[in-house]
Amino acid sequence: MKLGWGTITALFYCSFVVFMLGLVYLAMREKFELVTPNYYAEELKYQHKIDAAKNANQLSEMTDIQIVNKSVTINLPKEFDGKVVTGQIYFFRPSDGTKDLKVELKPDDSGKQVITNSSFIKGLYKIKLDWKCDGKDYFLEQNIFFQ
Repeated sequence: MKLGWGTITALFYCSFVVFMLGLVYLAMREKFELVTPNYYAEELKYQHKIDAAKNANQLSEMTDIQIVNKSVTINLPKEFDGKVVTGQIYFFRPSDGTKDLKVELKPDDSGKQVITNSSFIKGLYKIKLDWKCDGKDYFLEQNIFFQ
């Protein structure tokens, strides 16, 4: 059977249309999430985060974050011992927004807080530590990995 150029062109066009419809179908099924629902409002406040991170970098020692099994221990620098510290700890799971967790920062008098949560799953989290003490803001972002 010999095919003419018109038939070959029609087959090529039809296969291209089917291919494109398949790509559209796959693209529509793809799940995508924004890091935050109000991304643009957060972006405008980002200079505040930069200043707070600079404050955290100027401390005499770094904030220590340790992971043991499914618990996270946060040790604030000695400058915060005995002081009132308020803030928030945000565990951000880049691969699945439903696994994110927000915890209020409530360190003891020695600047230590232990977070134990069985909902932590194996994999990468970004811990975002945002706190305030004596009218000054601090911010620390660090990758952690649960085994």
